[in-house]
Amino acid sequence: MHTIGNIDKDRRVDIYRRRDGTFGFEELRYATEEQTWCPFGCYSESFTETLAGAISEASSRVQWVSARMLD
Repeated sequence: MHTIGNIDKDRRVDIYRRRDGTFGFEELRYATEEQTWCPFGCYSESFTETLAGAISEASSRVQWVSARMLD
């Protein structure tokens, strides 16, 4: 539903909506050796009721996201 990327474009947070209507997020890093995005961190257990809540949760748990939101 929503992606927030870091300035270096080698990390991102994907926010998604589950089938039950809740929202969650995952942090991913770009693995240049495999040329693909790989999960980084364990945030899939985060459940919120709204997209805004998931963005807020990602911002509080992934340090670079909060800095990026200030840009």
